[in-house]
Amino acid sequence: MSIKTNEQEISDLMLSAFAFQKNKQTNEAIKVWNELLKLEIDKALKSQTLLSLSILHQEQGSFDLSLDCLQQAIESNPKDAQSYFCVAYFKQQQEKYSEAVEYFEKALSLKPDDVGALNNLGNCFDRLDQLDDAVMSYDKAIKLDKTYISAIYNRANVLTKQDKNKQAIADLNQVIEMDKDFYQAYYNRASLFQRMGKNEKAKKDFKKAKELAEMDLKHPKMSSQ
Repeated sequence: MSIKTNEQEISDLMLSAFAFQKNKQTNEAIKVWNELLKLEIDKALKSQTLLSLSILHQEQGSFDLSLDCLQQAIESNPKDAQSYFCVAYFKQQQEKYSEAVEYFEKALSLKPDDVGALNNLGNCFDRLDQLDDAVMSYDKAIKLDKTYISAIYNRANVLTKQDKNKQAIADLNQVIEMDKDFYQAYYNRASLFQRMGKNEKAKKDFKKAKELAEMDLKHPKMSSQ
């Protein structure tokens, strides 16, 4: 009887784990990924295995186990930006914004062109009331992708907090040009117009926002944020 090589065993376990995941057999998938960790595997594969385990644990609501897997993934392969990103998003969901910033910045030092991470970093700075840093993060995201509507919209919100009304309106104008049905953008622009004493424009935007919001309730779509 032939003896499996390490590579064959690794391949078999990975195929089995992915099959269990595809069939939503989470416990079985977790067992197989843990079996894979017992083998001699390179640091990149170990990191990816731990990331898979983290996702599965999170799906089960085992957040401590999920975070532990992410920390192990970073220890296994400290040059892999994905693990830092995952921890950052995890911390952001827990509203631990200072810790999230730390991990986003580590991840971005390895992969500086991730516009989604830059946008979320801006959101964390916003929650920490570090508004200049938030705008800077959104600026970087928009410089990389001029059509990244979430960053433009979020920057408008921060500029509004800074009383930079004209700049905020310019951003909201761009958002509305890109997505005519983005009712939050109309509502925010209406509020700015009202603040600036442009009541007719405010009234028009409030009406449009209400109409779109009512349509969205009847036919919901994915959020642009």
